[in-house]
Amino acid sequence: MPISNAVGVRVLEAMRGQVTRRSNGSVESFAFSTTQVIGSLNAFIAGPAHVCQVSGGTVQWKDGLFPRRFSITGGTIEMFRPTTPSRREQEFEFNIEFTGPGGAPYLLKGFKQLRADGAVQALDALGDLSTLLSVTVSDLSRGEVVADGELHVALPDLMDQLGSLEFPGSASPFETKLAQQDFLGFMNARLSEVYSVVPLFFSGSRSILWHQQLLVSLLLDVYIPGQKVATPAEVIEQLEKYLANSSIDLGALLQNVVGAAVDTLVGQALGQLDATKLRQVVRDVLNNPVNTVLERDLRSAAHSLHVVLMATYYSCPSVDTSIGYVRAPTSPGPGSLKLAIKQKPVGQYDVLIAGSGVAGSLLANRLAKAGKKVCLLEAGRYHHEPSFSSGEIDGLSRTYAMGGLQNALDVGRPKVDPAKYRNITVLQARAVGGGGLHNNAVCFRLPKPIFQRWANVGFPVSESELNRAYDAVAAELGIIPASEALAPGARLNPALSYLEQAWGPVAKHPPALPNVPGLYECNVNIKRSTCRGCGYCNLGCSYEAKRNSLQVHLKEGLETGNLDVIELARLHRFELSGTKVTGAQVAVGDGSQTLSVKAKEYVVSCGPIQSSAALLRSGLAHRLIGKRLSANIGAPVFAFLQEPIQSYGSLQISHFFWPNEPGPRFVIESWFNPPAAHAMVLPGYLEVHQARMQNYRNFAVVAPLVATLASGTVDADGKVQLPIGLDDLSRLHHGHGVIARALMDDRNPEPINELIMPTAHGIVVSDANELKAYETQLKDLRDLVVGTGHPQGGNGMSTDDAIGPVGADFRVRGMDNLRVCDGSLFPDCAGINPQWTIMALAHLCGEQMAAL
Repeated sequence: MPISNAVGVRVLEAMRGQVTRRSNGSVESFAFSTTQVIGSLNAFIAGPAHVCQVSGGTVQWKDGLFPRRFSITGGTIEMFRPTTPSRREQEFEFNIEFTGPGGAPYLLKGFKQLRADGAVQALDALGDLSTLLSVTVSDLSRGEVVADGELHVALPDLMDQLGSLEFPGSASPFETKLAQQDFLGFMNARLSEVYSVVPLFFSGSRSILWHQQLLVSLLLDVYIPGQKVATPAEVIEQLEKYLANSSIDLGALLQNVVGAAVDTLVGQALGQLDATKLRQVVRDVLNNPVNTVLERDLRSAAHSLHVVLMATYYSCPSVDTSIGYVRAPTSPGPGSLKLAIKQKPVGQYDVLIAGSGVAGSLLANRLAKAGKKVCLLEAGRYHHEPSFSSGEIDGLSRTYAMGGLQNALDVGRPKVDPAKYRNITVLQARAVGGGGLHNNAVCFRLPKPIFQRWANVGFPVSESELNRAYDAVAAELGIIPASEALAPGARLNPALSYLEQAWGPVAKHPPALPNVPGLYECNVNIKRSTCRGCGYCNLGCSYEAKRNSLQVHLKEGLETGNLDVIELARLHRFELSGTKVTGAQVAVGDGSQTLSVKAKEYVVSCGPIQSSAALLRSGLAHRLIGKRLSANIGAPVFAFLQEPIQSYGSLQISHFFWPNEPGPRFVIESWFNPPAAHAMVLPGYLEVHQARMQNYRNFAVVAPLVATLASGTVDADGKVQLPIGLDDLSRLHHGHGVIARALMDDRNPEPINELIMPTAHGIVVSDANELKAYETQLKDLRDLVVGTGHPQGGNGMSTDDAIGPVGADFRVRGMDNLRVCDGSLFPDCAGINPQWTIMALAHLCGEQMAAL
């Protein structure tokens, strides 16, 4: 369908560099920013010459010590002018008129030369398009050239340029889309006459534009040196899935990462880069000591690029064979009926619950069964479990907050120099059903020493009450030992064979922990004899084997007719009048519409981060809201074995170990990840990381899990500070020694090649002497790379007003009809997977509220 002749194009372009004065040889900075206009796109494409007009802008010319700004008065840019009969070489001619010093008319003239003479075609094309050669600046009043030089497009300017594309004269969004396709199609056709690989940011059929080119064509060669199995197009496909499914603004995220990690790092124009040069810069940034905040931010950006590229590259199916990975089949069939999820709340409710995780879903179940009309809000989407697959990017982007890239700032405890601040990954769910959708299904009761510590700070639930609630949840979900959940032919994590020689034979999970230290089989909320060991627990179980919120609590609650579950409904704040909540401001759908939802009772159940943020946004003034945040932090040991262990294709987390040691304890878990997730956390960069990934089949992974002190905070925007102290890191470090000695035990079935310890680059331990050196000589414990999937606290539940803002009745202190029901109630860190405890507290909250 043709577009109207009235549809034009408007785009911004900026370039900068240096020019040399012919009169005295002085070198001066020079930059311009233009608005370029094509009056009729149809005429532009069909004409023998392709000329756009320069309609305005500014020139900035640093003459001596002082920059001066001049106005652009006009000009032309002729594009794709052939310089050879074969059209294999072409050029852009720039003629930009501006009012210069003394009001005299000046002309800038320069050329972009398009010639396929670089080693990497896409990068070569990108460099040619971003370089203006043979630049002359002439004083037209005197008829002489006064300066000449070369200008370039830097990455931030290129991003602004590509994002500024507009189509004035378009009559509708549909015509705008057609015009974009026509213009970008024209650019593709002309560029393909010169280059065998056209820069992918000129693709009109994709959602990601410049980021494809920057992250794939350039940075893939930087971060994965040498031969690659997956093509840039395949990696782009994974990025497309991420963007299509994720609720975050991935484009803005990648733009920020690329802008910080490439342009600022290198300090060079794009046209002067090549993969080898940029790789050395990245290598230096990742290897050199960090002494300033700028250096810290640069390293963080370079690491972020590493994580994004590893995730997308190793999620490509074509990579599987090269690392010895075999994907398990998924999507067995249509599965259960889809839940009846709604798009907007309707009418007034007895109870509004914000957050559909394991707590919110269970609470909604109890109240709906009690005859109350319940509205359950969820900021994420609903996903029918059979729709999940072995595609890691698909599962990550659909169900994780920030697409799995949510971070907390570790400022140290006591606070360290800002140059030593670091980001740590905080994995949390963002989907109907919450963490129950994609967790490992492992279930722990609260260890008795931890319960006693909670009791000491006023936790108002007795041990007998909590155990009664545990029992109720266990009976409902069918919590059983992991081995009883396996289907015929499935297996538990085979890393067990490398642990039981040192830690003794595995036993069934005890009823409470810790009773007797030892090696145990996990308890799981998986249907008996249904787990096929596909290894995709963290992506969503397409077999619906988990007895989770979707399978039990929401299904049963919806069947009562008293429950409305609303997807894509984000709680902004509560409306307050004195000690009562009178409504909830809720953004629905794409966020463009905000509703005031009314109920008699309100419950925030959004998890430790978002519950705290929502209460703070509502203006609640209790001094401890968003305080006393803690987490179970982990830092895994990667055991590189001499023979393939093929941990994939089993139940991911199958066993745990409780050490028989005095002092602060930690739990140790064996686990594994599919390739993309494994690559995201495997230590090392560039060639080292690539070589380690080639041995994917030979890795066993074992990690200590340590409870941090309750010293973290959350603000109204959901930004998290989680100070990790040297005592926490010391326990992790000690746990690594316990793990290493077990893995290097002479009685194990096969010897290990080496252990890779969880620092950014991965300290290698091959024998007892190197282990001793690691244990005694690690210079800075903050070099350990840690993460968490278990944030806890923020709205502690206590009889002591000085400990937490929530009382024994789950009410926020000072409020009549506002409660908290999720993991933010924890007054201190549990030190184990908190799922079962969160559901037990929700059961008790449901009993109280059902009686009202």
